[in-house]
Amino acid sequence: MRREYAVAVLVAHEGAVLLHFHQKLGRWLPPGGHVDADELPDAAAVRETLEETGVQVVIVDAVTALYRDVPRPGGVPPRLPGPIGIQLEDIPGRPGNPAHQHVDFVYAARVAPGADASPRDVEGGGRPGWFGPSEWSDLGLTPEVASWAEAALRLCATDPQAPSGERL
Repeated sequence: MRREYAVAVLVAHEGAVLLHFHQKLGRWLPPGGHVDADELPDAAAVRETLEETGVQVVIVDAVTALYRDVPRPGGVPPRLPGPIGIQLEDIPGRPGNPAHQHVDFVYAARVAPGADASPRDVEGGGRPGWFGPSEWSDLGLTPEVASWAEAALRLCATDPQAPSGERL
C-alpha cells in the first residue's frame, strides 16, 4: 500500500477553531494537506494553513507532560513540535490516483503573535471561519474532527504562554 504524509491543523483562537469547507470532500475540515518532499511536517502545517485560510500560525507543541526535554547543544538532534496525534487514513482510489493511505500528523496551533486572525477564502469556495463547539453539530463535523478540535482547544487553553513553533 502506498503511503503519503499529510497534516491537519486545528487552530484554536478565542474558544473557536479554524475550519473551511473542503469542496472536493463536501464537508467542513481543518486546514491541511500533503507534506512536500523534504519538508518537515510542522512546516507543512504552517504552510497549508496559510495557503488555505490566509492565517499565519505557530504550532503548539503537544508533547506529553511525561517527557522531560533536555538541552540540545550542537550535534544533538533537534526535537520537532509534537502533534496532538497521528492517524492512518485510507484514501479511496479515483481515476489517475489509486487507493492509498495518508499518515496524518494532526497539529494544534494558534494564531501567530501580531498576525491577522481574519481568515480569507484564498483557494475559492472554502469559506474559512472560526467555529465554536456549539456550531460543530450544525456544520456536520465528524466525531473524529470534533474530538481533535476539542483537544486543540484544551491544549491551547492550558498554557497560553508555552513555547510553540520553535525548534526546542
